[in-house]
Amino acid sequence: MKLRKISDQGLIDPFEGDLGEFDGVTLKFVEPVSKLICKYTGKPYTIQWQRKIEEMRDLYQKWQIEMANNFEDGERRGYIVKKKMLGETTNELKLIWNLVLVLRILQKSWL
Repeated sequence: MKLRKISDQGLIDPFEGDLGEFDGVTLKFVEPVSKLICKYTGKPYTIQWQRKIEEMRDLYQKWQIEMANNFEDGERRGYIVKKKMLGETTNELKLIWNLVLVLRILQKSWL
């Protein structure tokens, strides 16, 4: 696959976040490549690998833009989810569910 590269620092896998956090709304990467830390060494990537990651980011970004441009009206677009948003949504759903349970209890007590 064109996006996957193997280095002395390990495998760089764009689908496991090795390219950094990608914002699915703005279709851009959040942090610069120079700030990325190799998960195998715990150190920043070498200059050579930073260049490769930049190339891979460019390809990944083009792929995401192409996907975004090819959605049909009404088709789901939210395949890429930030962990923070997932946590907030989970909390909101729990709150709504608890509210529904309270309303059911109140409804039964009024009958």
